Amino acid sequence: MEVLSTGKTWGWAVGLLLLQCQAGPAPSAWIRVNAPEFELLTSGDVQTAVEAAAELEALRTDWRAVAPVRQTAEPGKPPLRIVAFASEPEYRPFRINSFSPAYFVGGSGQDIIVLGRLAKENFPALRHEYIHHLLRSRWQRLPLWLEEGLADLRGGVEPGVVQLRVERLRRSGLLPLRELASVVKSSVEYQDRQPALQFYAQSWALAHLLMTDPAYRAEAWTLVNRLNQGESGERRGVGVRARLAGIGSGPSHAFGPLEGGGPSQPSGIAGSRGVPRRRG
Repeated sequence: MEVLSTGKTWGWAVGLLLLQCQAGPAPSAWIRVNAPEFELLTSGDVQTAVEAAAELEALRTDWRAVAPVRQTAEPGKPPLRIVAFASEPEYRPFRINSFSPAYFVGGSGQDIIVLGRLAKENFPALRHEYIHHLLRSRWQRLPLWLEEGLADLRGGVEPGVVQLRVERLRRSGLLPLRELASVVKSSVEYQDRQPALQFYAQSWALAHLLMTDPAYRAEAWTLVNRLNQGESGERRGVGVRARLAGIGSGPSHAFGPLEGGGPSQPSGIAGSRGVPRRRG
């Protein structure tokens, strides 16, 4: 294994390791990028791999600045592994659906992110999945809408996608809160492309307002903790459901602040402007 210094201030090294990829019709060379809290294995370009790792390092720093609680790593759990293919033919046997360019698999073992194609235009999808990892490091039972909404919010949504989502929500209206909260990974709203567009748009909009609107942001992380605990909303005299219903109560309240952008672009992330990520 040849170890190369990146010459950057974060001080991690790039290990070039030749691996044999059995997914495609012919073996291909892979490289490994080692960062403090994850490893990235890819059959793609070395420089792009280093840039992707740098983005995730910056995103982790940004996350620790905004999240109120520290991550609680499980003793003995291996670091996150990211597998990034170089092309769609390599990725195809590992797809979970026809439209997702990346996905996250978490659990009691090693967390894994699979990226369909290592390219800068897919960095937003990679950031989104990395936020899933950071969220799961602290909260294991978040409602799906909240986890996906926070992953979009903190991972960053491209400006063009922001406008598409606002237009979609104005045109289609909001899903009833009870229906949104009932979506799970096997639901049509999550598995089929068109319903998923609505689900992701509204989940992102609610997470955006929860974390940025003056009426909610002071207690936003408290609410996240309570929802993770499965609380129904009757404690302390103020119901969680009532608060969430208030966030999505009307078009003028729900959509106005979103058009200003807010934290849809992640702070501290270099090169975060590119083509929109997969689910507008």
